[in-house]
Amino acid sequence: QRSGEVIDTRVGRKTGTWIRDQVAQSGVLLDKAAIQALTENAGEDVASVQGVLATLKSVFGQDTLVTLEEAAPYLGAAGGVPPWELTDAIASGNAAEALQKLKRLRQAGGRHEMQILAILHGHFSRILRLAGLEIRNAEEAAHLLGDKGSSFRAGKSLQDARKLGNSQSKKAISLLSDADLALRGQSGLAGDIILEVLVARLSYLYLA
Repeated sequence: QRSGEVIDTRVGRKTGTWIRDQVAQSGVLLDKAAIQALTENAGEDVASVQGVLATLKSVFGQDTLVTLEEAAPYLGAAGGVPPWELTDAIASGNAAEALQKLKRLRQAGGRHEMQILAILHGHFSRILRLAGLEIRNAEEAAHLLGDKGSSFRAGKSLQDARKLGNSQSKKAISLLSDADLALRGQSGLAGDIILEVLVARLSYLYLA
């Protein structure tokens, strides 16, 4: 809460729209690149956005166009990202982007290694359940997975299952099992290194 106003932190996938609305209401004029940077930097920490906008307004004044270069020093440290940004980056096959999302989940998001492993295991377990099956659409996938309400998440799982196929989906679960043992002390490596290797390998599965 700031200045008597309740900040809705449950904006989820609508973060970009919410932040653009906040910018419009703030009296600060940001160029497109600055708004994009503000959105990416905020991540899950949407409560910080109004403070950043207030700072920009005090520095540059109202109704003055502020560029990304001018705004950058005031954006603060990058916030955490929601888990689906990590799994989406993995599914794109872009290991570098996936590792960046992992870093923000670990550092800014404060998530424990085993929490991230559990997120990834749940994600790929859903994919494996669908891989190799003749499923026509997201609604059928949602029914099989037991999802209630929106079929959006099931549709994403189905899309990944079609990309990976049965063999690569099983390989993903195998990689996750190996990482679980490593995090429990079998490898002697630091947890961050284990997760980085895992995320890179999962990303490469989508390129095979």
